[in-house]
Amino acid sequence: MTRNKLVIPLHRLISLVFALPLFFLGSVSFASPDEYPSRTVRIVVPYSTGTGADVIGRALAQELTNSLGQSFVIENKGGAGGLIGTMDVQKSRPDGYTLLLQANPFVIVPGINPDAPYQPTDDFVPIAKLAIVPLAFLVNPSLPIETMKDLIAYAKEHPGKLTYASSGPGTGSQVGMELLKRATGMDIREIPYKNTSQAVTDLISGEVSIYTAALSSSLQFIESGRVRIIAMVSPERSPLLPDVPTVSEGIGQPDYEASPNWYGLFAPAGTPPKAIASLIRAVNDIIRSEKFASFLKSIGAELVDIPSNEFTQQLRKDLKQYSTLRADLGIQK
Repeated sequence: MTRNKLVIPLHRLISLVFALPLFFLGSVSFASPDEYPSRTVRIVVPYSTGTGADVIGRALAQELTNSLGQSFVIENKGGAGGLIGTMDVQKSRPDGYTLLLQANPFVIVPGINPDAPYQPTDDFVPIAKLAIVPLAFLVNPSLPIETMKDLIAYAKEHPGKLTYASSGPGTGSQVGMELLKRATGMDIREIPYKNTSQAVTDLISGEVSIYTAALSSSLQFIESGRVRIIAMVSPERSPLLPDVPTVSEGIGQPDYEASPNWYGLFAPAGTPPKAIASLIRAVNDIIRSEKFASFLKSIGAELVDIPSNEFTQQLRKDLKQYSTLRADLGIQK
């Protein structure tokens, strides 16, 4: 019995071989390299885990992952007051896959140090100002100080006796307190700390007299009576503690500007406009959502919803303001 052999011309065989991958891949969806994002995006937080920047950054990363369909991951690179992580992003390839989540020191450091290795509005592109976190002005409860006026009076009666905890030269805690000292004529000594937890511990024990900390992280100590809050470092009173006056109210100077901590998202300069536009749209949708607003409220933060160009203008204004303070406050490089 003779079997019929199937003979396929060579050119047809070659066509079939090359067509098979296309057949199997036809139902599979792949992100085009031209689409953004097409792979994992890294968000560098230049502070340790558990800080305000870290907590807000992780919440934002999760929402961006859900929104844009690619993983957004947090990488903590703390050290040197946020400088190490910031420089890591500045030196990264500006392709939209390495971002920076920063806070006030981002502007304070180059503002008071002309030799700072970066400039906020030259080396980075602001994507969004995410939130502000009011600070609590805290004192050790053993001190006879219950108001800002009490503080001013006590400091003037006992010059050099009171101390305040800071995160070191050029940080928001130092600059803010030095501004307050200049506005009120108080003589209070600075004690720099490497981390917030040790500063709070020493405030509770009485090793240091004063500390300004995020309301969200200090609320438990305020409610337990281990520290005493005498004012809010913010433009307005906090809805969480509506009976606590602001610093400007407490010192009787309505024009005094007490700046709370803020947090923002940035990309390195040179990042493709399409990536920046995609991020701005996605982040704006997130911060305008009820879910994100509820999250911010739960940690004592307040939503900020301003255009990215307005955020840029604020950064330039703050940079100019801080640059005028270095000589006045005697802050060293």
